[in-house]
Amino acid sequence: MRRLPVYALLFVAVLKSGFNTKLSAEEIFHGQYFNDSIFVLKGKISGQKSGLIKLIYTDAGGNYITDSCRIKKSRFVFRGHIKEPTKVYLEGSVAGKNMNDPNFTSFFVEPGTINIRLESGQFKKAEIKGSKTQDEHAVYEKAIKPILEEAQPFVREFEDANRKLMEAQKAEKDENSLEELKLKAETARMGIEPFSARIRNKEREFFREYPQSFVTAFQLQFHLSDLPLDSLEAYYERLGSQTRQSKPGLEIGRRLEQIRKGSPGSIAPEFSATNIDGQPLSLSNYRGRYILLDFWASWCIPCRKGNPHLRELYAKYKARGIEFIGISDDDREPKKWKDAIAKDSIGHWKQVLRGLKFVNNSFDHRNDINEKYGVGTLPTRILIDPSGKIVGRFGEKDGPLDEMLKNIFGF
Repeated sequence: MRRLPVYALLFVAVLKSGFNTKLSAEEIFHGQYFNDSIFVLKGKISGQKSGLIKLIYTDAGGNYITDSCRIKKSRFVFRGHIKEPTKVYLEGSVAGKNMNDPNFTSFFVEPGTINIRLESGQFKKAEIKGSKTQDEHAVYEKAIKPILEEAQPFVREFEDANRKLMEAQKAEKDENSLEELKLKAETARMGIEPFSARIRNKEREFFREYPQSFVTAFQLQFHLSDLPLDSLEAYYERLGSQTRQSKPGLEIGRRLEQIRKGSPGSIAPEFSATNIDGQPLSLSNYRGRYILLDFWASWCIPCRKGNPHLRELYAKYKARGIEFIGISDDDREPKKWKDAIAKDSIGHWKQVLRGLKFVNNSFDHRNDINEKYGVGTLPTRILIDPSGKIVGRFGEKDGPLDEMLKNIFGF
């Protein structure tokens, strides 16, 4: 299923206990920290003279920090060590971990001194000075805010449908009930898509106006699956050398390299896996014929909706020398994978799992086929010619794939 925009729906904060309010003189002057990478956040909060306030961010070493500070006479100060502009989350007296809480806000800080003025119960209206990155982010937020506000009823509808679906899955409701709830969730998702498209247009206007901004690199991370490769490469080049060396810039560069390996003109990366029947399968075994890789999952509604058409294509072209290989993102739910294959009658072609493992609370990508091909959105279909070269990469729309197969096989 296509992921919804992070800015529209989701907030994930990984918190670690601990306090880091002050840096010692020894840390500063003996080289553990450098003066140009220290930020100081000076705050004044009206309507609250005392209490506790928290700052959550990732420090220069990649550690998630939850820093706490006492409010004294409506003022507070945070100090920390960062290497580059960093998004932080400021939390006062909140009812729970909710990004919409009136005593919660987020913004960008950078090395130097930043001043913030805010009011208890009105954190979203905070005034922030001293961060060029935050100034640019404010421009970005202003551009998309009207669209987000217009989309809110549709977002709430999707959230409600998705919540009901997850509750039904947890309660192990019957398959027919789950299918009905999945359809409602997908319909609600489609209602959000026009707003997402408008936001993407506003974002691209921002990217063109602020090509070297850290904000551009930060937001580009969320478009690695929906922008064409040539557009991504152009935006990446315009970031400039300094922004390309930032954390989001490096991540974009890494993902671009993966996407290139899974895009037309490249030789298809080799992979080996165990198929649904427990037999070994290697891509190289099918060299000499066309191969369609279908990246999908049992939980992906657009993938499942497209399976009847894939069955038609397979029946139409199988005798002409094409092989299909399904690659499913169901490593942690193999039973659901097998049930979906049986229900959708797609066991006529080869089926394997993507190979993403979860070990010791972290992901092991060593045998991850999706990563080899830079696949971040489902469904994705990749067509490989008999020489092993990738000749097509497609999303959930059937037309472009149909047209290419027609041109190759003549009907």
